[in-house]
Amino acid sequence: PPHAKVVSTVHPGHIYGLLYSVLAPLLADGSFGRETPFCPSSIGRDVRTYQADVLVTVPAHLTTFEGIAVEDLQSVQRLLSSTAPLGEELARKIHAQFALEVTEVLGSSETGRMAMRQVVREPRWKALPGVSLRVDDDARLWVDSPYICTTESRPFLTQERVRLEGEHFVHEGRWDRIVKIGGRRVSLPAMEAHLLRH
Repeated sequence: PPHAKVVSTVHPGHIYGLLYSVLAPLLADGSFGRETPFCPSSIGRDVRTYQADVLVTVPAHLTTFEGIAVEDLQSVQRLLSSTAPLGEELARKIHAQFALEVTEVLGSSETGRMAMRQVVREPRWKALPGVSLRVDDDARLWVDSPYICTTESRPFLTQERVRLEGEHFVHEGRWDRIVKIGGRRVSLPAMEAHLLRH
């Protein structure tokens, strides 16, 4: 929203953190906290202190929200999550505890943001305006968008595996055996090779 006050648990060195906790507030004549709270106590404290309207976070941090008092998040109007899939059970738990629906953003460094969903209301993803999606025979997602990095070809072949359902799609994992832990990409083959060396 215009003039939003944003608190983010995501460091601005991460593209998602930079976009949603620094650039978006600046474009909306808003403000953002200089700190990046990590623990439930510091997240609750910062939101309460700054009376934040928007809280930008990741699923790994949302799992700790049971340690935050309900009154600490009373000012929050929008709760954003990205970097890894948000489980439906966790989204429902957050909704029940804080009466907040999590808006989840799907994107990548190469494509920018592609789709959004509000898990409790609609567990399937929907492409953002201006973004067109198609799925090939291997269920891999192709994205054409004005947000694609200019050094990449358009449309861009992602490593996302999806199933189209009308205007929506269901995310069914990745083809490249990359998993995200705490919002960071981890290569399963690289991890396997590292473990085998020991």
